[in-house]
Amino acid sequence: MPMSRLTYAIYLVHLPVLYIRIFALKSPLYFDDINVVSDFLGNLAISSAFAVLLSIGFESPTIILEKILMRRAGPRAPSSRLTGCAARTTIDKVTV
Repeated sequence: MPMSRLTYAIYLVHLPVLYIRIFALKSPLYFDDINVVSDFLGNLAISSAFAVLLSIGFESPTIILEKILMRRAGPRAPSSRLTGCAARTTIDKVTV
């Protein structure tokens, strides 16, 4: 489960990272094998770092808060009045 959240965060972060890197260029971009590989690895590293920060900073606290709220608002136990021994003996006497 944590890996899926991390890959989704990378998906969300990678496009702004690409935009920032492309708009920060001051000269034309030349395609070469080394340039493409280094750009890919650099984008992957930067996107992964921002995704970890996004996951730790926003997603994990939200999940913890959701678990706390769901635990309090979860299903309640049935009333002890209906499940007690007296209720069973009364039902047994009626059905016999």
